[in-house]
Amino acid sequence: MANFMALTLGVSLSNEFNSDLSDPSSHPVCDCPTPKIYFKVSGSTHTCFNTIDEAIQSMGGSSDAVVFLGSNVEVKEGITIKQKEVNLYGVDCSSTSSNAKGKINKKPKVTSFVTGIENSKGIVKKDNGLLKLFGSGSQTLRLRDIDFTSAQGKEIFGHAILAKEGEHITSLDIRNCRFTKFVSRNHGSVISLQTAYKIFMDEKTMFKDNKIEGYCDCYYGGTVSAMYVGEDSTLEIYANFYNNHVRYHYDWANGREEGSEHAEGGALYFAYVDGFIKINGNYH
Repeated sequence: MANFMALTLGVSLSNEFNSDLSDPSSHPVCDCPTPKIYFKVSGSTHTCFNTIDEAIQSMGGSSDAVVFLGSNVEVKEGITIKQKEVNLYGVDCSSTSSNAKGKINKKPKVTSFVTGIENSKGIVKKDNGLLKLFGSGSQTLRLRDIDFTSAQGKEIFGHAILAKEGEHITSLDIRNCRFTKFVSRNHGSVISLQTAYKIFMDEKTMFKDNKIEGYCDCYYGGTVSAMYVGEDSTLEIYANFYNNHVRYHYDWANGREEGSEHAEGGALYFAYVDGFIKINGNYH
């Protein structure tokens, strides 16, 4: 029988997740038909869903609910999250080996086809994201053991995680996840936040081959970006960053289109910082 524990309200973001599996293939999500998406609230029976969106919306206001993903899925439309807390974990249904003590099994992959809207000049009219934190006040998102990638195509641009504009406050706990090939037109090719409150990314998390490209008279950048880190905020980033870049195209007076104007930070960009940030990873 698989070990299972749903995180509960008030779990510290600095604590380790307590959801290591001695035999991932015996997890209930592996009994779901493909796509293997499973939702459980502590003390209840599980339910299988066809999409991550359906599973998350079924959570209602439950803070102790977890959505498990046991197979690769494609996402065509952005998933709007309004709950205060959402937990999304991956399970390797092909493995009978324990994923405890840092052992990395094969992770399910989420491929995003989510894109924004831009005009004929390539200027963004509407931003978009795979996971959109659009609730009121503050929200917490926890991700574990999942590969996120963006489908390739010139017309596809959108973040993996996008927070609502304004005074939205976001907390993230990301462990053993990989983010690749995301493209955005403005700050935060993968993660774009307004106010970052509690952020933790472990050393097994990786950001690779993500980029910002577009026409924008901006001072932005970053694979991971936040406009404000408040005085009570704590950010711990141990993740690894490889081949991420930012380039805002600029049409010079002589007709040449080259270089970048105001591009800042291919890996990290924090506009205003009053809080604590600890950065320790590999940057290439």
